[in-house]
Amino acid sequence: MNAIRNEPGSPAEILTVGGKSYAFGLRWTSAAARSSLVGDAEAAARAEGANYVALHRGFNQFGLAAVRNVPPGIRGASYRPLVGAAAIADAAGAATLAAFPLEDGRCLVLAIDRKGILPDGDTVVADAAVARLRIEALIRQSPTSWRRKFVPADWGIPDSKSVSPQALLVRSRAPHLVSLWLLSNRRQVQIVLVSALAAICAIGAVLFKALTAPAPMVSLPFQPPKPITAAWTPAGLAIDRCLSAFRDAQRYIAVPGWPLGKYNCQGGEAVTLSFVRAAAGQISLLRAMAPAAQLSDDGRSAVLAFPLTGLARISAAAGFAPRQRYQLVGVDLAQRLNGAFTLQSTRRPLPGEATAASVNQSWAAFTWTYQTQAPAIVWAGALARLGSISLDTLTFTPIDNLWQLSGTLYAGN
Repeated sequence: MNAIRNEPGSPAEILTVGGKSYAFGLRWTSAAARSSLVGDAEAAARAEGANYVALHRGFNQFGLAAVRNVPPGIRGASYRPLVGAAAIADAAGAATLAAFPLEDGRCLVLAIDRKGILPDGDTVVADAAVARLRIEALIRQSPTSWRRKFVPADWGIPDSKSVSPQALLVRSRAPHLVSLWLLSNRRQVQIVLVSALAAICAIGAVLFKALTAPAPMVSLPFQPPKPITAAWTPAGLAIDRCLSAFRDAQRYIAVPGWPLGKYNCQGGEAVTLSFVRAAAGQISLLRAMAPAAQLSDDGRSAVLAFPLTGLARISAAAGFAPRQRYQLVGVDLAQRLNGAFTLQSTRRPLPGEATAASVNQSWAAFTWTYQTQAPAIVWAGALARLGSISLDTLTFTPIDNLWQLSGTLYAGN
């Protein structure tokens, strides 16, 4: 029996189950490498005329979909059906064969082996007879490869059982389809979103300052000094910007003979990548793949630096938590996330120095550092919620998987 295959341009089937839309009938392909998954998917979609793409990072696969009748206007921009085959794979696991009859007499056939969804393993066929022939052919090809077989009970296939697709889909997770336009313009969309967020933060800071500013004492001839305001970029914004830039920099790990030795981000506004030449590293390859990199005088290392767009800053003159609270939270953070946290004053007063600033400054600045080998997903959110905290530097060294962070923290006097 010839393999049933979704040809280029074949429309995907959008089915509604439990109020959610699921897309079936995608053409699945494995990416050349995990770092090239997005690029391979974008190139293949353009070549085959697909307007939607599914990214399955667990299998390192992408699926191409030609979705017809996309809702117009704003609804179309947010139209993101779930990927049906990926949802079934999440609920049932690998090494699964499935055939589900549809209301119009056609049949959905799924084949998910241990490496992922087969290229022709996500199809909608004309009727149950064609589906049964396809399932039986796959079983004959690999009799011991399929641990689960979900087919109609009257087919009489050994070691199989009948399960409704609704029972699998309601307890599964799946990625969404992404439009090819959004995938191609993802960086521009990120810039627009970050700019909008920065504008909102700036407006919020202006409103906060306007609402909290003391009313002028016109009846008094002497005006007390205004409270000294602390201003900083929230660490959460800077950490997200740095980690996003580090992910984008993964394209440079493919320079042969020039491994990336260090990633460094300065406050979410500039990123520096440090290369170290291996024994077989060629300078010509580095210049070809990273022409902006600056070589050292001896040609054994190189640095590639690029700026990032500015981030919003917020300010406050009062309402800071005491230093002791930050110290306890930092120690607890270090114990739970397997790292080292330190906190110390940015400048100690000289002997006999007057504390005139204490009259109109209700806060003090402290330098904090944090080191850990835990993944960024573990500590990024916890640090961002620590309080009035900014990030000055974030460094990652792949050779020892070490993250080093430093910044400034504002606490009440």
